[in-house]
Amino acid sequence: MSIETLMPSASKTTDRLPDLDSYRIPATSKQGFTTMQSSMLIADFVVATVEERDFELDRALTTAKFRASMDRQLGVLVTRHDFCRFSVSLTASVPYGTIHECDHAQAA
Repeated sequence: MSIETLMPSASKTTDRLPDLDSYRIPATSKQGFTTMQSSMLIADFVVATVEERDFELDRALTTAKFRASMDRQLGVLVTRHDFCRFSVSLTASVPYGTIHECDHAQAA
């Protein structure tokens, strides 16, 4: 038995591979990476001690800086909502490479 008998279409020159362009996923940015949204919540947490606050803020800031470095368009916003609640987010309103603080818990 020859190869042509087992696979008759292999010897035909008219058989073609499927068009691979129909399977391509279009890129959403110039570099081919998916672009980030205009803001992204990284962490929202409540703390009971200063040590817990420092630990959670350090962890959230490390994550925020890493995520911001992926597309270099969003900056970090740290918000103190009250004396024990904080949030860390990425936003287009803060320039990349900077961290802004917003304090809503200032004493009246």
